[in-house]
Formats: sequence, C-alpha cells, structure tokens
Amino acid sequence: MRLDGHPDLALRLLVAVAMRYWWGKPDQETRAAVVAAAERLPIAQDEPGLLAVLAHTDPVGRGARVIDQISRMTPNAADPAAMYLIGSAANAVWAYDLSLAFLEIAVDGLREQGRLGLLAQALVAQAWAAVHQAREPLAVSAAEEAARLARETSEPQWVAAAQLAQATIAAERGDLDTAESRAREAEGLLISVGATPMLALVQFVRGRAAMAHQRYEEALEHHRRTLDPADPAYHPFVGAWGLADLVEAAAHSGRKETARAYLDQLESLPGIGEVLGQRILDYPATPVPFSSLYEPTAIDVVQTFNSLLFLAKQQRVTVSQEEFPYGEIWVTPKLAEASAVIAEEVKA
Repeated sequence: MRLDGHPDLALRLLVAVAMRYWWGKPDQETRAAVVAAAERLPIAQDEPGLLAVLAHTDPVGRGARVIDQISRMTPNAADPAAMYLIGSAANAVWAYDLSLAFLEIAVDGLREQGRLGLLAQALVAQAWAAVHQAREPLAVSAAEEAARLARETSEPQWVAAAQLAQATIAAERGDLDTAESRAREAEGLLISVGATPMLALVQFVRGRAAMAHQRYEEALEHHRRTLDPADPAYHPFVGAWGLADLVEAAAHSGRKETARAYLDQLESLPGIGEVLGQRILDYPATPVPFSSLYEPTAIDVVQTFNSLLFLAKQQRVTVSQEEFPYGEIWVTPKLAEASAVIAEEVKA
C-alpha cells in the first residue's frame, strides 16, 4: 500500500490488525512484522494511528516511546476518532493518567457524530481507564452507556468488557454478589463468541473481589491465571493489572517468594518492563485528595464516601484530614506499605 502511494489506507489496515492483536495471541515474530510495517510508513511520529499500532502490537517494546509521545500531545476536539486511537493507545501501555483526557474528547465527539459503534468502544476504554484511576462515578456511567450501545450495535465482546468494568467497581465497593453475577454473565458471553483472551478480565474482577474481602489465597489464584501461558485466561498485558493485588496478597499470606517471582517476571520485560513495574508500585504511594475521586453531584459524593468507608473498614486504605472539620480529606491505599516491603526484597 505504501509503495502505491496510499500510506493512510495501509495505516488503517494496520490499526485494525493491531486492535485484534491486543486481544489475540500472535507470536512475537508476527507482532514484529506489523510494527516494522507501520514504522516504515512515511507518516508523522505523532500520527494517532501509528501510536495505536505500536501500543497494541508491542506495548512492552514500544511502550516508553508511545508514552513519551502522548505526554507531549494535546487533545483535539476536531477529530474524535483520532482522540480515541490516542486514548486507547495510552490504555494499552498502562498510561491511564494520560488516556482519560483524550477519551473524554473522543466520547463527546463520537456521541455528537452519532458513531455508535466506535462510541461504544471509546466508552469501554474510558470506563477501564477510570477504573484504574479510581474515578468510580465516571467508570460506572461510561460502562453503563457502553453496555447499552454495544447491545444495540450487536457487539457482545464490548458488552462483556463494559459489564466487567461495572463488576470491578462493584467488587471494590464490597458488593460481591453483583460483581460475581456480572462476571459470570460476561464470561458466558465471551465464551459464546470465542473471545477467550478476554477471559483475563473476568479473572481480574474475581481477583479484585477476593482482595476486597481479604481472601488472599483466592486472589492469588485468580490473578495467577492471567499470567500463566498454559491457562485459557492468559493475557500478559491484562495480567499486569493484577500485579499490585498479587504483591499485597502475597505479603499478607506470607508468600513473598511468589510476589518476588512476579515482580522479577515483570521487570525482566525488555524496554518498559522495569519502568512499568516501578509505575505500578509507585502509583498508590501518594495520598489522593478525596475531592478528586467523585463528580460534583450529591449522589456521587455519597456513593464515593460509602465506598471509602468500606475500604477503610477492610484496612485497604487509611484516611486523614488536614484540619477538622473542614480540611481536605486524604486517602492513602495501604498497598503502598506492602509494595515497599516486597520491592526492597526484590532489589536485595
């Protein structure tokens, strides 16, 4: 395509392939061929399609490059489809803090254009980014709309992905019955359409639910499956999502060798492995202001505060206030303590 003078068409085809590869299991040689083809195209280095191809095809090897490029970009409301590509690329390389600004523009623009199929996918991406950034109200609203639209456009895999985002929030709020019900329904959908690599999302939800009730051995087993190449739920990139839970669960259950092995596995990845490992460990170490966790509506404040109380009761977060009774409330996940212990042992 490039030699025929159609690099834009070639890039669109490669983007479609890369999106499938993220959820597929092609070998490294096949991934490398797609990356090489994309990098040979005569296009700008900040071309959204190129970033999407690199991130989804080789998030480990090209992740640092993608993150650096996106961090220097500004969302552009004139092209919501391109904003979706950039946001999804950031998600693919675990840079959820970067993705949300682009996905917000994408969702608004695609909704205005009436592009329901792509809007459903953008909403799923937004929902999961919000899950990882502890933006519960946004995660819930995006997932609900995504599930509805995906049903209307007959995309069962995106229905399942949206339901699993909802299930993760339910698990973190302590509503384990709802979490398991949605996880089981999504699991059935994914199996029925043969989307077995997406079963990693099901295991992530179940691992989170087990952690919410301090069932550490169970959490280890659920998350372990996503990192086992012999397991149908294997997905090394989604598996990285559960690393923080694996560290905490192993620390609480006295299986520090297991936690060390997972950290070694992650940090041995070429290119972004060490950076990613440190990024995951560092993420919860800084107290988060409570005011940043909810949307400015009364119901969101109440729901978020209820979730915070549950997590505090489960000893998964500590809560402090600058000045009683009107000072800012700060939330610190206690994972920071367990992560610090394991990280020091890994480095020893």
